[in-house]
Amino acid sequence: MQRMGGVQQRCDCYVATIEKALTPDQFTELAKGAYDNREYAGADWLPNNVRSVPAISTALQTAATSCLTSA
Repeated sequence: MQRMGGVQQRCDCYVATIEKALTPDQFTELAKGAYDNREYAGADWLPNNVRSVPAISTALQTAATSCLTSA
């Protein structure tokens, strides 16, 4: 919620968009990486080994474009 400016609609959209784009295993990998790095700010909120997975990277970009600019 902090990263979404405290707007629940943005957060819900972002997570739902990413979840639809990934397999359950990829989503779990992403969620674990985000949880493990929850205290980091900026680009470090997700470990590089997770962010570098092409499907995850694409899902993050798609969600940011469609959810963070529209809500």
